[in-house]
Amino acid sequence: MYRSPAQHLIRWCLKGRASERPSVTQILAHPLLQEDDPSSLPLPVELPMRYTFFISHAQGDAASTAKSVYSVCKTLGVDCWYDMEQAQLTLEGMRQGVRDSDVFLLIMTKSVLTRWFCQQELLTAIDEGTPIQLLVESDPRFFPFDEDKWRDFMAGSPEEHAAIVAAVEAALPNAVQLRRRDYEASAMMRELLLRNGIALPSTRGPTAEPPGLATEATMTTVYLIGNRHGRGGDMVDVIIHEVTASERAVVRKGDPQALADADKVLVLLSEGVLQDASLAELMEVLAQDRATNTDRIVMVCRTSSEGWVFGGANPEVAAAPAEVQQALNDHEAITYRTPSELGSRHEFPAMLNHLLDRLAPSSSGTGPAGGCAAPVATVPTVRQQLEAARQLTKLAEVEAARAAETAEAHKLAAETAKAEAARAAETAKAHELAAETAKAHELEVTKLAKAEAAATAKAHEAELEALRVELAALQQALTWREGDKVECRYKGRGKYYPGRIRRQNRDGTFDIDYDDGDKEMGVDKQLIKPVGAWREGDKVECRYKGRGEYYPGRIRRQNRDGTFDIDYDDGDKEMGVDKQLIKPVGAWREGDKV
Repeated sequence: MYRSPAQHLIRWCLKGRASERPSVTQILAHPLLQEDDPSSLPLPVELPMRYTFFISHAQGDAASTAKSVYSVCKTLGVDCWYDMEQAQLTLEGMRQGVRDSDVFLLIMTKSVLTRWFCQQELLTAIDEGTPIQLLVESDPRFFPFDEDKWRDFMAGSPEEHAAIVAAVEAALPNAVQLRRRDYEASAMMRELLLRNGIALPSTRGPTAEPPGLATEATMTTVYLIGNRHGRGGDMVDVIIHEVTASERAVVRKGDPQALADADKVLVLLSEGVLQDASLAELMEVLAQDRATNTDRIVMVCRTSSEGWVFGGANPEVAAAPAEVQQALNDHEAITYRTPSELGSRHEFPAMLNHLLDRLAPSSSGTGPAGGCAAPVATVPTVRQQLEAARQLTKLAEVEAARAAETAEAHKLAAETAKAEAARAAETAKAHELAAETAKAHELEVTKLAKAEAAATAKAHEAELEALRVELAALQQALTWREGDKVECRYKGRGKYYPGRIRRQNRDGTFDIDYDDGDKEMGVDKQLIKPVGAWREGDKVECRYKGRGEYYPGRIRRQNRDGTFDIDYDDGDKEMGVDKQLIKPVGAWREGDKV
């Protein structure tokens, strides 16, 4: 009469996820707690069989691993689909198991992706949208997952191969490394369950000192031996910081008296630690411990890929004194796990907690964190638990009312803050507009200043060019001698006429005998030019852009390189015209068309 309803209520209350458990009201209304025959009352909810994990693995690689994971989950009350515990071990049975599971747990070993059944299970998880959690085997003794060649497997079709590869690549960043040492295995299982919505209660009891009350006098003194500079030496500063921050131990280093007074000696095994000063410190520790018949040593080592191996394969170990080699053999080193934000992010905290338990055991607590078993508490009756639940419900209602009032106050404050933010935004926008206006004005002023500077520079360049032409004429005038052929502007008129220099006068003027018989005395040098020379304003004919035909125009400027700038009569302009392309108006040149 009571068995089936009791099983139902217990199963309901023990659901792994809190959201799936009954409320106090639902418990009180359950048929088991009613006065009528509970077997005659309908059960409030159906509880079909659901699994937290579907454990997928390759039998040849990971049979024992899968069984261990299943056994641990079963001990914790977590239901898992595990093929060796199923009555219907067919393809459809496996597919239904995937559909009935919350998470697809794939143990990644060397050949798991080559197994047809494993491929079908994974493809079903992909089709059903079941979250995929990878548990990666890295121990070389147990068919480790090959990070480089895992994509080299055959599937039923290219599409299936692509789907499997895509799913594994998406899940790899969040993969959990498979660990077997007790504290690491425990942390691994807790992390797997926590990621999938199941939080296990802590196994730690209260600490001996409340946080913040510990002093150096009450904390364990740890002397550290390590080498920061070799490969893997970066763990030295990390461990010093974390151990100090825990407030469970004080770290000392480099002081002989501190070495003698230390409660524990932490040896960090990485490249270079068994050399020079650190080797001498380790040998001193061994000598002191032999004399007092104690063992204070705790060791932490890097992995082989990170720079540390035990035995003769390590030259440092092979060259170390016999007593050091014996100490390495006698002490089980804790493997250092690097802090990470990826899939194995739980490993560093687990390693650190285990290390602290070895260095500074708590005076109370359970398991590795304490030195004694926790006291067994009396289990309240169901009625007592329900009454306590009712009281908690009342307290929760009061707290909810207070929370509602607080939320309303926060809402009002948020609306006020929003209004203030809007006003601030408007002010900021006005400031931004003013800044843009000022910037535009500044750009306009800069533009005008640049234009004025360019115009001034252009005018100065024109003046300078005129001075250059005048200087050239003066220089030419200084070289003229009686009898030189020149061209002159008769009586200062616009046209040049050919003639000869008859005399240079003391005042710098010249007397000219023109070829047509006229004579002129006191001609200013500005009115004289060499035969065939051009001056600004002279009418000429030019071959535009070097073409064959001549076009009329005027000399606008003579350049330093001997070329000329031309203003053509049709409005075109041309700069840098070679003098070979210029002729007087009406003159002939070789090659002219006639």
